[in-house]
Amino acid sequence: AGSPAVRKLCTSERIDQAIYAKEHSMFSHRCFLTAGLVLLFAGFALGQHVMATIDVGRGPSAIVYDSINDKIFVASAGTNTVTVVDPDTNTVTATIPVGQHPLALGWNPVHGKIYTADAVLAAPGTITVIDAAGDSVITTLNTGQAPAGFAWNPTQGKIYCINRENSNITVVDGNEDIVIGTIWLEDIFNEVIYNPTNDYLYAVSGAYRQPGKLWVID
Repeated sequence: AGSPAVRKLCTSERIDQAIYAKEHSMFSHRCFLTAGLVLLFAGFALGQHVMATIDVGRGPSAIVYDSINDKIFVASAGTNTVTVVDPDTNTVTATIPVGQHPLALGWNPVHGKIYTADAVLAAPGTITVIDAAGDSVITTLNTGQAPAGFAWNPTQGKIYCINRENSNITVVDGNEDIVIGTIWLEDIFNEVIYNPTNDYLYAVSGAYRQPGKLWVID
């Protein structure tokens, strides 16, 4: 994803509330009940069960698995921490202090880093860069207001952080840990992903209960 040229891919249609008429409510409830029972019995059939519960920080908001170091990272917005868990023993191995209100996590498997989107209240947010092997903070980067999600571009070694309140995307060099650019958009953005097949970014925008858009970014 190089130049910030943006194309609108599609616009969602408004949901017609009339489809939820009273005569369909009983049918809907039966469908939900049936689906719930099917999922419940499927879980029993597969033999899945809770093996352990692990205490993390207050208000856990995001989770990511690092397959290189075989670790689970859990961000907790209420305590401004990232909890590191060993999945083999189901134990906490480290607690890492990060920026205020970490709401999203990103993983850079090439350079062995974890990123937190710290949505500092009423102020520009930050990105905390963590050494995944050493469970320590490498640096903190400035980003836009209300950072909400990450996308990793292995082709160019870049991390993209979407900022809801500024309608932009912060571009970070995954090796040097520096901000190298900003992609300016429009609207309130919620999430971003990277497509390695065509080297495009895709971002979704739109407020709650409003028509949304999917943006394709070259």
